Amino acid sequence: MISPGAFVRITQDAMVEEPLVEGMVGKVVPDIYGRTDPAQQAMVVVAGARKPCPVPLEAVELISETDYGEDARRSRTLWRQRRELWRDRYGRITRKPEGEEELDELEGEGMGLAAEHGGRKLEVAEIVRRAEAVAPNELSALARPPLVGVLTEWSVGALDVLADELPGFHKLTYGRARKIRNDQIERWLWDGVRLYLAVRSFHPALPPPAAEPSRERVRALFERIDEDEAADRLSEFCLDVNAVKEALGLMAGHWLNEALNGFAKGLKEGERPFEELAQYILQLHIVGFQVGFCADSTHHGIPTH
Repeated sequence: MISPGAFVRITQDAMVEEPLVEGMVGKVVPDIYGRTDPAQQAMVVVAGARKPCPVPLEAVELISETDYGEDARRSRTLWRQRRELWRDRYGRITRKPEGEEELDELEGEGMGLAAEHGGRKLEVAEIVRRAEAVAPNELSALARPPLVGVLTEWSVGALDVLADELPGFHKLTYGRARKIRNDQIERWLWDGVRLYLAVRSFHPALPPPAAEPSRERVRALFERIDEDEAADRLSEFCLDVNAVKEALGLMAGHWLNEALNGFAKGLKEGERPFEELAQYILQLHIVGFQVGFCADSTHHGIPTH
């Protein structure tokens, strides 16, 4: 067994989820979904890849972080060329049934897992209950400068957005706007983090929440969360995407009512400012959820560099 955090070099070609080529280097990450036998395989993020892949233990050797850094550039090139190299050495990778064209893109296990989770697995009410029951120590485990900095920027920027979208908001005094930011806008964001931790609690094998040490890492992951494998990984994590969306909608509905009873009093359903506010509250819930996921992402196999 190789512990998460170790750096390894692939010592022989191996076909698993992806064709792996001798000379690639990577970092071992936790196998939170139990996709491997630790006595036989390790989950490795190969330099150049954007999600982990199981690698047979007999095909890797431990190396230092310095060795990893020195070989990472070559490994990224090997990763880009992996399918062509494999075909040159061993022929076709795989075929579809009935002799159809070769599968140039091997489908990752992430998409398969997402499909397996297709039916309703989570109860919306239970997700919301767990979000409301998140303990302060769980939030503080993630609430390091990287996460707080990103959420603070969003809450400050929200004042400008609301001033543009809501009649009369730009006329509020600074003190009143700051109170709205503290009492409501920041809560929209932090409730998204609470929802992240609620969904996290449905993964009993996960270690305790942990924050990323680098602000840039959180931001880089956050900015690409909707791209390809990162989005697939987030979908896997959610287990039941529709249930999570419904939970987000319920939370946004609650805060919309709070706003309508306060600073947004007078907005009418069906009018543009009402709809813009409803969508914006939902958006900030999603921001909080994604930032929480990214800050804690070392435990989800998402590469951080």
